[in-house]
Amino acid sequence: MALGQWQDVSLFVGSRAAVEIYRKLLQLVDQQDALALLLVVGATGSTPQRVGAKALVDRRGSLLAGTIGGGLMESKALARAAQLLQHGRPELLEFSMDEPYSRDAGPICGGVMRVFASPCRADSGHAYESATAAVEARQKGLLVTTISGQETGCTRWLSVDELGKSDGRFDRERLGTILKQGRPDIVVASMGGYELFVEPVAAPPRMLIVGAGHVGQAIAQQASWLGFDVTVLDDRTDFAQTERFPAGTNVLCGKIGEQVERFPKEEDTYIVLVSKGHKPDAEALEACIHSKRAYLGMIGSRRKVTLLRKHFLESGLATKEEFGRVFAPIGLDIGAVTVEEIATSIMAQIVTVRRKGCDNKGVNDMVLR
Repeated sequence: MALGQWQDVSLFVGSRAAVEIYRKLLQLVDQQDALALLLVVGATGSTPQRVGAKALVDRRGSLLAGTIGGGLMESKALARAAQLLQHGRPELLEFSMDEPYSRDAGPICGGVMRVFASPCRADSGHAYESATAAVEARQKGLLVTTISGQETGCTRWLSVDELGKSDGRFDRERLGTILKQGRPDIVVASMGGYELFVEPVAAPPRMLIVGAGHVGQAIAQQASWLGFDVTVLDDRTDFAQTERFPAGTNVLCGKIGEQVERFPKEEDTYIVLVSKGHKPDAEALEACIHSKRAYLGMIGSRRKVTLLRKHFLESGLATKEEFGRVFAPIGLDIGAVTVEEIATSIMAQIVTVRRKGCDNKGVNDMVLR
């Protein structure tokens, strides 16, 4: 398949930034003579970007999308990408940011970054097509790019089903761990010893925000920016209006308990209860407290939370352990006052849970440290 035949589709590879880079690539591939992709495959110490960061570059060395950190290091990488497009061969670059301090010094952060620079290859198109189909079906898989040795620069797709099949080229257990943790990493091929950069691919995590008021609106803005697939629910028609929320937000209006009950709840679902009062919050909580999810948080004072906990336990609506898994009062204690600050405290807590896999106690312990 020719590279120019790729379709303009949404692909989520770890972050919203990755989506935009691939969209940009698909938009420009027919308009450019050559494009290169810069991919951070290694980062130790203090570095401006982490593993998985990407940038799209044209033959003039111009940055078309994404970033691998900016500054002098990125400038050098862009220039090198333009050079490699002249001969069409991928390269593995290394940048040390450990120069002694002076006003004229280069990077002094102290870290080391490995950047894989590769022309966009037509023979990798099927991998992105397969990844796209998986994302649309809310399935998971891996994009595996060879960064050294035979077939350097080639990207292939591995579905979950393919991970279960025996293949001597790959360490299946290691690939499975990368997929589960959702963090890209380098794997050395079992046969041949060449290096593979493995990126987990998944649909954006779902977020259900119960409450379309000012706080719910601010959370939706931040959650959308951070790459969540956002749904907002309210039983008030004047609040449940699509134009009040970022493009792509799914807005529902209906009975709280029934809508929450029907909403898909999986291991990548984040539920935020910030409705107009304790009654709809309680209805929503009853509909999802037993469900599978990544996160469930409820806004309210400590007195409100205490009273609801007492009601749920005495009524048999939840066990002590189940209620203990609810983040309530919701959000990190950052001294938030404004609506936007409250939303930030909530999203900071959600990101901590998502990236560090912490429970309620674990998040609080990190904040106290």
